Amino acid sequence: MKHQHPRATAYGFTLIELLVVIAIIALLIGILLPAIGAARDTARSLVCLSNNRQVGLAGLMYANDHNGRVWSANTWLRRHEDPRIANNINNQENRFGTQPGAIFMYVDNAHEILACPTNRRRGDGRTQAMVQMIGENELDTDYAMAGNVQGADLNREHEAVYHPDPDVVVPVIPIGSDRFNEVIRFQALPLLVEEATNSQIRRQGTLDARWLGQDWLTNRHNGGSAFAFADGSGMIFRHNDRRHPSDLTGDSQFFDTRHMRFRGEFTTGSRSVKGWIYHGIEASPFEYGWINRPRITR
Repeated sequence: MKHQHPRATAYGFTLIELLVVIAIIALLIGILLPAIGAARDTARSLVCLSNNRQVGLAGLMYANDHNGRVWSANTWLRRHEDPRIANNINNQENRFGTQPGAIFMYVDNAHEILACPTNRRRGDGRTQAMVQMIGENELDTDYAMAGNVQGADLNREHEAVYHPDPDVVVPVIPIGSDRFNEVIRFQALPLLVEEATNSQIRRQGTLDARWLGQDWLTNRHNGGSAFAFADGSGMIFRHNDRRHPSDLTGDSQFFDTRHMRFRGEFTTGSRSVKGWIYHGIEASPFEYGWINRPRITR
């Protein structure tokens, strides 16, 4: 007599079960992706900050070899091919030279650390990179020197500050005024900053790796810009939550050279006022070493 075995029952996912699984996976991805993105952005910020500090440390090494004086804003990145121009650190033509500047004598992989891992020397997606070079692209950079800090004597004490209100852009905040005591001090003298790319793109003629005039700071690192200081430290600097009022792309925080201040003297006509004077809105840096006795004359 033949015995009939019960037929094996085949089990599978129903359509509803599949949809539930897909929904759970989508939910988990939605939860994890922001955290992964935030971790990636934090890592890039740390790498950028490290790059900036390495450039700043190279500036300190240069100063140690040059009687304590910080390198020139015109020759730190590149020099002119004509030795007569290259040897004159105040010559403005150096900023568009095609020969490697001072940093390449102190950092072997300078062409690598000069790029922010977030921006990677890109422009605004429509035109050229932030710093325009003729020929050697490896001289491009996402970093810029605080132009009027050139020639700073690191054997002296320097005070660099900013006012928390971005609308305070007067040339001088006088000693004794309410605003004089409201300023916030930087931990040391700033040497390098991260400029806003789209600002450089729109304003042709300023593609020179110098933070001067009314150049803006970027906000690409969660609203901040990488800074390197004369004591070898660094930070991601965030001034406030406001974009620069003239910025159409959102790349710039509301902080330009008028907001950085040093203790000095402002003179106009027969009137002289001591206090916190701004970094300056001139297109070219003040004379090499100006920072050692800051003074503005109008």
